[in-house]
Amino acid sequence: RLLAPGPFDVAYLEEIVNSFYAPRSEAERTQANALLSQFTEHPDSWTRVDQILERSTRLETKFLGLKILQSCIQQRWKIIPEAQRKGIKDYIVNLVITISSDATRYRESKAYVSKLNEVLIQIVKQEWPAQWPNFISEIVDSSQSNETLCENNLRVLKLLSEEVFDFSSGQMTQKRILDLKQQFNADFAKVFQLCHLIFTSSQSVTLLQVTLETLHRFLNWIPLGYIFETKLIETLVTKFLPLAQFRNTVLNCLTEIAGLELDAGQAAYAAQLQALFIGAVQQLTALIPPTADLARAYDEGSEEDSQFVHFLCLFLTTFLRTHAAIVEGQPPVLLQALDWLVRIFRGPGEGGLQDGPRVLARPGEGSLPQGPPARSPGPRRLRHGRQAGRPAGLGPAGHVRGRPDRGAQDRHQ
Repeated sequence: RLLAPGPFDVAYLEEIVNSFYAPRSEAERTQANALLSQFTEHPDSWTRVDQILERSTRLETKFLGLKILQSCIQQRWKIIPEAQRKGIKDYIVNLVITISSDATRYRESKAYVSKLNEVLIQIVKQEWPAQWPNFISEIVDSSQSNETLCENNLRVLKLLSEEVFDFSSGQMTQKRILDLKQQFNADFAKVFQLCHLIFTSSQSVTLLQVTLETLHRFLNWIPLGYIFETKLIETLVTKFLPLAQFRNTVLNCLTEIAGLELDAGQAAYAAQLQALFIGAVQQLTALIPPTADLARAYDEGSEEDSQFVHFLCLFLTTFLRTHAAIVEGQPPVLLQALDWLVRIFRGPGEGGLQDGPRVLARPGEGSLPQGPPARSPGPRRLRHGRQAGRPAGLGPAGHVRGRPDRGAQDRHQ
């Protein structure tokens, strides 16, 4: 009935979905599951997805349609006629743009848009760059027209970075992975310019937070010149680290940079690394009271304070493990960093964070409004040993450098 000729019966599909998620009996759930499996596994089920997305009222039904389409893209894309491939691409792109351009609808549909983004990335992995050479240019250009569209575009770029540099193993051929990495590197200047524009002109806490999180995903593979030959480090340390909304994500970014091991040809960057550490410690000194019990803040404090102490520890230990010699001539800064580490690793003592759990943040600092605490991903494996001067992160013999590939299971943890 679901694949019978004529108009697609979305209402009937919704009845089946409702029977699966809210059955009156286990037998009803089993029957619904069998019907849904039969429908999703049919080779023509993807042709009904546009009607499902446009006419269904249940989010679960929309997710079912997107799951069908994503499976089709991954398994059957090359055998679908070119005109239909273009139709699918245009439909998904337009749907993403329509929803994310409307701030209210975008905020109310975050889960749905996130799934649409995943489907879009599967199309990008198939089409870009051969059949879609202007993808990066298009997404960067459209970002300048609308803040919520820009926010979602950055989430798409973050997802693409993860797909190409983190989770590509076993998903694509090695040649295809290499082609995507090289193309992303070649187009990265446009993305960096977009991030710079947002950092210098936006007052949206949400957009700035998403930009920082996206940048965090880029730092392990972009050419070193973007890090050390621009004002990126200065911007992170002086503009965003002092602000409570961003400090955890900024510490993650600084940790990625701190983990870079410079070779003999990159010694010129040592001064920037030293300035990073000195500036970060000075900013953090203004945030952390001298008597703050960091061990207790980690064990018993708010989630925000616990994350802050965790990321502070990760930043300090990463930098000192990799670049201690650079700051040996800066005793006050080095001693302050070591003092924090001692206070983190000793057991919780008397007292706690002064003036309540948010004393580490100083509301009102900076020009940006206060917002929700930053929610940063946990510590990630650091990638070392990139070479400066090579185009777009390419290493010796044409090998693209980047974080070691990890399986899809790690992505969902």
